[in-house]
Amino acid sequence: MQSKSIAFLLLLMIASVAAADAVEDSDQPVEIANLAQHVEAMDSSGFHLTLEGGWMWGPVSGHLQTPSGGRPGTTSPNRPTLSELGIEHASIFDAEIRPGIGKNEIYLGSQWVRMQKRRVTLDEDLTSQGNFFPAGTIVEADVKMDWYRLGWRYLIQRGDEPGAFLPVDIHSRLGAALLDFRYKLDSGGPAEVDRGYKKVAPQLGIDMEWHATKKFSIAGELTSTVPFSSMPLIITADVVAKYDFIEKGGCTLSGFIGAGYEKISFHDSQQVNNDINADFGPMIKVGLELKF
Repeated sequence: MQSKSIAFLLLLMIASVAAADAVEDSDQPVEIANLAQHVEAMDSSGFHLTLEGGWMWGPVSGHLQTPSGGRPGTTSPNRPTLSELGIEHASIFDAEIRPGIGKNEIYLGSQWVRMQKRRVTLDEDLTSQGNFFPAGTIVEADVKMDWYRLGWRYLIQRGDEPGAFLPVDIHSRLGAALLDFRYKLDSGGPAEVDRGYKKVAPQLGIDMEWHATKKFSIAGELTSTVPFSSMPLIITADVVAKYDFIEKGGCTLSGFIGAGYEKISFHDSQQVNNDINADFGPMIKVGLELKF
């Protein structure tokens, strides 16, 4: 807070000098007014907090190639597929908290990605994590692809500020994401798969929001990890329509609805790879946002 006060005083000094110059040069009223608005905006941009929660639902496709120790013959190539396990849709819950000061925010969020679980009969022989499941075996699958994120979010520009490149608010994201994967396959007999691992990767992203009216806006987000060797690839993209239902006492409650797409994949460097891939979408996305 001390550094913010110093920056505020410096802006006041600059504004004073500009005002003094304006007495001799009356052609500068617009510039002085804009600078005064900047000073006022900074003075009011103290600590703020955003809480956001959403739910997504839609189709999913992919596969869960899972060897045992990377040894040949311990997994069927690119299998099992999600569809042969009876998994055709996914439900995703998302939550994020963003405390911030001025243009800077810390974001901490998570997604709980759970697949449909049901009993199905295998149409083909399947080998997974060294276990053999002959055709006709009744199996039940449980797949989790939860992931968590932590990083820094920065306001590049406000759409209504002087000299804005576009009439939209633009934020950048820089942080890391952790994939928490778990795959279980149970036949009710001796053959059983239970494989899980956690993998981390750097994450980049950008958020944009266009305020069409005082209460209505269109927002979009695109994030992606940087999948270096044996790191997960997590891509998210969405566009939502947002409406401010309540504005009172410095608090704003908004609701949003739209569509999204996600991709989660991981490929390691064993002789026979752990190779998982899931494409989600298009998914419906709904949720609430609360700002203080």
